[in-house]
Amino acid sequence: MTQTTRVDFHNWHPQLSSALKYVVIMARYQQQWLLVRHHQRQTLEIPGGKIEAGETPIEAARRELYEETGATDFTLAPMEIYRVNSGNSESSFGLLLTAEIRSLSSLPKGSEIAEVHPVTHRPEDCDMTWAAIQPVLFDHVTRRQQLLEQLGAYQHVIWDWNGTLVDDAPLATDIVNRLMASQNLGSISLEQYRNDFCHPVIDYYQGLGFDFNRLPFDQLCQQFGQQYRAGRDQLKLHRGSRFLLRSLSRSHTQSLLSASAQHSLEQCISHHRLEGLFDYLYGLDNHHAASKIDRGRELLQVSGIAPERTLIIGDTDHDWEVADALGTRLWLIADGHQSEAKLSALHDTVFSNWQQLSPGAA
Repeated sequence: MTQTTRVDFHNWHPQLSSALKYVVIMARYQQQWLLVRHHQRQTLEIPGGKIEAGETPIEAARRELYEETGATDFTLAPMEIYRVNSGNSESSFGLLLTAEIRSLSSLPKGSEIAEVHPVTHRPEDCDMTWAAIQPVLFDHVTRRQQLLEQLGAYQHVIWDWNGTLVDDAPLATDIVNRLMASQNLGSISLEQYRNDFCHPVIDYYQGLGFDFNRLPFDQLCQQFGQQYRAGRDQLKLHRGSRFLLRSLSRSHTQSLLSASAQHSLEQCISHHRLEGLFDYLYGLDNHHAASKIDRGRELLQVSGIAPERTLIIGDTDHDWEVADALGTRLWLIADGHQSEAKLSALHDTVFSNWQQLSPGAA
């Protein structure tokens, strides 16, 4: 494959089966991943192959897994569709699956596989067949597996939106600078913003020197909201966040709890094409962010999941306050509106950035 080869991932749905040409099965047996070596090659590869005429992708995966590993008793689960785009050539699509094998037999007669290799870690790229594709698939599955094991104690994940999933701290800094310029207060950097931002937000603006006799706090919030909405559709999700949301949607209840207005939150979910990934969306009906705790209590009651089985993932001191008030567990990510130093002074589980939480995920 050339250096232009790109692999990306899409949600799996049985209705998309007609577009698929291949199946690839990441299979585990006795806590090890099974790779195979084709008798004509020296490199290792993930079990899989072409979908034959008249087969469904699941039928093809069951056949390939048996033919290439000898698996006779296993649980098979579709994960995602992967697309391979190699420069100017036409894209090809396959179904990536996982399997938990309970029983192995000898390789069937006539198998193209010379041997099965159990591994705990991915081989070097040069040791794998289709080196621009298969290492990507291997890493994609193992990252998800590590994440699920890390989150195994929890049943419910509650996400914050602003700063946590959507990368909007740079926009917030720009807006604050424009508001400061209107009162001749100078300017701040993104680093300064993250070091100083706090809740309640009125304290933050007072610390910047805003004179609420000249610009009442309500009007300041309105101006901030107007400018934020004007730039909102240009925002992107943090790299890695979509991967985690897709991964957890198969195993956990997921909710969004935000200080954004409810209608705004719903618009953002639609804009970023995240429909179907959240079981509950809970925003606010005012722009002062004064009742996120109350909304969180409503959310826990509706979900019916105990606080100790619930994890809040956020990026500010207010998320810490919410988790403390609700009695849930908490992870904080210092890629949003507050710095790692500020968050670490509050809590002991702080990820310095999204790549630390979800390394390499797109």
